[in-house]
Amino acid sequence: RITSKRLYPPAFAQRIRLREEELNNSPTVDPKDLPFLKQVYRIDSNTIIFDRNENASVPGFGRVLEGHLYNNGVAFMVTTDITELSDPKYAEYKAMYANSRTPEDTLNNKLQNLAEMKSLLSRLKGRKDDEVPVQAGICIPEGFIYDTDTISKDVIKLVYNSDDFGLIIDTNNTLRKDDTLLERAAGANALLINIGAHTLKKGAVKLPGINAEEWLVKGKQV
Repeated sequence: RITSKRLYPPAFAQRIRLREEELNNSPTVDPKDLPFLKQVYRIDSNTIIFDRNENASVPGFGRVLEGHLYNNGVAFMVTTDITELSDPKYAEYKAMYANSRTPEDTLNNKLQNLAEMKSLLSRLKGRKDDEVPVQAGICIPEGFIYDTDTISKDVIKLVYNSDDFGLIIDTNNTLRKDDTLLERAAGANALLINIGAHTLKKGAVKLPGINAEEWLVKGKQV
């Protein structure tokens, strides 16, 4: 999860200082789960990651990596849930999950998620709304995530609402299939008929470096 907000540098520095104080002083229901803030990774002066408990009542092996980045006038916060059952004091829980045949890599996934978060923070840049990046990547509110040499799995939904108009854009590059969009027309046509929609335009479209297909339909949404 990524949130972004424009801040001045002193405000970002204050945010980090107060957040670290808050996490250091946060209590837990079971004293065994202390400290609440497990570890701090100071990547550089503008990048920091907190390894913390999920909340006061969840056992200390259920945690959150909370990354903060300041870049180009924008403060980003990135969070991801992790499980860390390597501490001997949670051996009972680890045995219970092992007996339920829970995959081992889901019981101790901190290092993998930490590496992924560091990679994401290194590719996350502040961006003005009217700035169009020239590099490949993904635009998010106030920011841009640069692509790397590897193919990332991206599922993104953007929602724009006003009083009388709503626009939802979904993009998902994980649904890779052997056939193309128009080759799956039979199934789509049945759905369009069912919802009372009709086709405005469909066919091949050539994008820069991409041979793509498009299908524009019109219908009423209840």
